Amino acid sequence: VVVPWNQVRRITISSERLEYLSDIDPIQERSRPVLAPGRSWQRDRTVSGLPIKIGDQVYDKGLGFASGMSVTFPNEGLHDLFIAEIGIDIDSGIRGDCEFVVLCENREVFRKRKRGGEPADLIKVDITGASDVTLRVDYGEDLDIADHADWGEACFIQRTK
Repeated sequence: VVVPWNQVRRITISSERLEYLSDIDPIQERSRPVLAPGRSWQRDRTVSGLPIKIGDQVYDKGLGFASGMSVTFPNEGLHDLFIAEIGIDIDSGIRGDCEFVVLCENREVFRKRKRGGEPADLIKVDITGASDVTLRVDYGEDLDIADHADWGEACFIQRTK
């Protein structure tokens, strides 16, 4: 079968060197709602339980957060790269404003502000040697109103063996 490249919508890769965070049990979870109702982060869904969608891209794998949430995943130094496509889910419309933060062993290594209606950003964060990685979403304007923060295709990758 030959499929023209412009018709390819998704390629899924399976490898022992790639591990989706939605398949890993976290070692710590925190949620600090201010105005929005208290809820839990979601595996492969938005924080409101819908399919993850940033712009016109739907993600089968990923994590759904609200601002004020943080989740710590074990790494034990096995993986050296964290990759995700970050953004505010389309179910928030043009609302939502928050900061995506990545920490390695409680040391901040990445921060990016995203607003509703913006396209997803592909991020690649070096996590070499980190025993744990924390994903956190900080409040922006309007505190935690409509901050349906998605980490699409969030995964750890082992670049070298």
